[in-house]
Amino acid sequence: GLITASEANSHPDGNLITRAVGAAPNLRLECNVEALEVGDRFLLCTDGLIDEVSEEDTAEILWRHTDPQECADALVARALDNGGSDNVTVIVVDVVAEAVVQAPHAAQSES
Repeated sequence: GLITASEANSHPDGNLITRAVGAAPNLRLECNVEALEVGDRFLLCTDGLIDEVSEEDTAEILWRHTDPQECADALVARALDNGGSDNVTVIVVDVVAEAVVQAPHAAQSES
């Protein structure tokens, strides 16, 4: 069933790991393809950030700090200041230039 965001924060199975690399011979991945634009910013983080810093505070820090490293440092600091009851890992990635990405050429055997 579906639950609300506030229910998810206190759900008894909230920290249950449903998929992990190395836990099974095959891993079912979710893959989304999105168009990137210069100026887009991505936040990759552990639940140590999510559990300690509200979405509003996270968004404010992401907007205030233009340098990705300074932004990541500020997010970790806020999580630790708010209690830091779990490990806190944060990666901030900015899209800074357009690039043409080509698929690698398939290897061909010589017969």
